Amino acid sequence: CVELPKHDVTLTRGFYLGKYEVTQTQYEAITGSNPSRSTKAPDCPVDNVSEADALTFCGKLAEKTGLDVRLPTEAEWEYASRAGRDTRWFFGNDPSQIGEYAWFKDNAGAKSHPVGQKKPNPWGLYDIYGNVCERISDKYSRSYYSISPRVDPTGPSQGTNSRFEYKVVAPRSGQYSLTARVVTANYHQRLNVSAADADSGLVLEMPFTLGQWQESQPVTLTLDEGENTLRFWRNKPPQYGLAIKDFTLTPVK
Repeated sequence: CVELPKHDVTLTRGFYLGKYEVTQTQYEAITGSNPSRSTKAPDCPVDNVSEADALTFCGKLAEKTGLDVRLPTEAEWEYASRAGRDTRWFFGNDPSQIGEYAWFKDNAGAKSHPVGQKKPNPWGLYDIYGNVCERISDKYSRSYYSISPRVDPTGPSQGTNSRFEYKVVAPRSGQYSLTARVVTANYHQRLNVSAADADSGLVLEMPFTLGQWQESQPVTLTLDEGENTLRFWRNKPPQYGLAIKDFTLTPVK
């Protein structure tokens, strides 16, 4: 969601892309669960899906269909979403038209909506903008654009995490103050955070950083000695762009 300078890329292999966002009905049929925290409705897109969840879904769908199912690369997603256009948006340069193609903060009512309700892009793909965020297979690295291959790039082998599950190591059991380096590309952000699957009620406050790395507000967590899995999620849509890195744990005395 943080835009970087344009550069030329060549794709040599064809691919198919789902014309709609994956619905909650589709996701539950394949995985047996529906983790969505936004609008709970069969035809609404599934949300609150981690990178691991998305890969599991693709793997199970591949087993069921016998097809090669995977997440698109960033280059593939950009190519499909722009649909051969070089304007600011695939529909042109006039921002007043965005409501015809996307659910966003001015018309969504702070909730997700059934897929395919807005106009598609010229290649027949719906909800390219808005509704919920899409996942790609690339990891994120701020320096990748300067070194990435120009033919069929697949992203860096390691990168700055932007997913919502992270591993942290506590030297001993107890309470810790947690802060993170964050980027918020559009708005002030609030993420629920817990060290287990249960809702801890804790909220990580992140300022509107205008695309620059800044410190979040601290939250206090109870951690076990050794490795702990932190899980983050939004209580409400819309799901605006952010990235997180460089966690700092400080023991609370």
